[in-house]
Amino acid sequence: MKSKSVRLFVALVLLGSLVAAVLPVGTAGAATLCVNPGGTGGCYASITAAVAAANPAGGDTIVVAEGTYNENNIQIAKSLTIEGAGPGATIVDGGAGDRVFWIGPGSVVAMSGMTIRNGGTIFPGGGVCIISATVTLTNCTISGNSAGVQGGGINAQQGATVTVRNCTVSGNSATSMGGGIMSHSSTLTMDKCTVSGNRADHGAGVLNNGGPLTMTNCTVSGNTATYTGGILNLGTLTTTDCTISGNSGASVGGIWNQVTLTMTCTIVYGNTAASGPGDIYNLGVYNKTESIVGEPDGDPDPLLGPLQHNGGPTETHALLEGSPAIDACVNNCTVTTDQRGVHRPQREYCDIGAFELPPLRPPTVPALSLWGIGGMAVVLALFLAWSLRRRRSRAGGPR
Repeated sequence: MKSKSVRLFVALVLLGSLVAAVLPVGTAGAATLCVNPGGTGGCYASITAAVAAANPAGGDTIVVAEGTYNENNIQIAKSLTIEGAGPGATIVDGGAGDRVFWIGPGSVVAMSGMTIRNGGTIFPGGGVCIISATVTLTNCTISGNSAGVQGGGINAQQGATVTVRNCTVSGNSATSMGGGIMSHSSTLTMDKCTVSGNRADHGAGVLNNGGPLTMTNCTVSGNTATYTGGILNLGTLTTTDCTISGNSGASVGGIWNQVTLTMTCTIVYGNTAASGPGDIYNLGVYNKTESIVGEPDGDPDPLLGPLQHNGGPTETHALLEGSPAIDACVNNCTVTTDQRGVHRPQREYCDIGAFELPPLRPPTVPALSLWGIGGMAVVLALFLAWSLRRRRSRAGGPR
């Protein structure tokens, strides 16, 4: 009996060791830390302090309450999650004193629900600088940041893997390249994002250098550069259901493609350039499927509305009635929603671009119930009786 108990104990110990060995590092004992402006209720008063306190092994979550946090040079060299209360509620303001976030090699970081603004540095990455890390940004606004050389809003380099979803990257600047976003030898995926109002010499909206850039349901609008306004592609750029309009530059307004550009159900129209084609300048491989391109392709005007809030978390260019983009994404209608989250298709086929236009419906007349019809009949009868009585009184009384 005693030997059986010993064998059972040994077996349990071995089983426990096996389970511990296969568990992911950092999952055991993962904690949730909180941040609020006053540092009350057991919370930290700054994101910097919470990051420093997080487990170096990774896995912790930092929940940042509503408020404005005036801090910069927040250095992250561990894997963690930072959750704000929404881009209009949780604001991290760098005060133009340094970049706001730096995320270092090997880190796996997810950030959501915040505005990252007013970072300023002479180095790359005014808002968020990502070096050899895996980072996901969701439901964020990156605005008003500036950087020397490259990556005013976001800078990704040295093999970083970056995913940006439901974000606005606006009003950022770089002295040379990638006013909104710079991706250098990295993998960048963007979904349901708007990149607008950024400035740089080259690639004011996005500059992709040497890596894959995949954009789905994105709008690139109103970016201004000395040379290339919207997107400068020196790698592999794939766009699906995107709208690129209203950008400007001396050489090209919309897209300068140096390597490989593949567009599906995408609008590139209404961009301007001083000395070259307004919309696309191609020096590499150019694959265009069910897309609308102004210069030099000469496709018809897609009839876009202004960049504004048309529903959803990010601004878009609405399609106007009569647009040739409506119902024109026939063979590649594979994305199930538009940038706003509206279901695709709304008609027989999908629309080209980031906006899906619902069909016009004739106004409906509400149906009346039997009670409603009866009530109307009573009211009408009373009105007729009153009218008849009034006419008789005017004629001198009843006859």
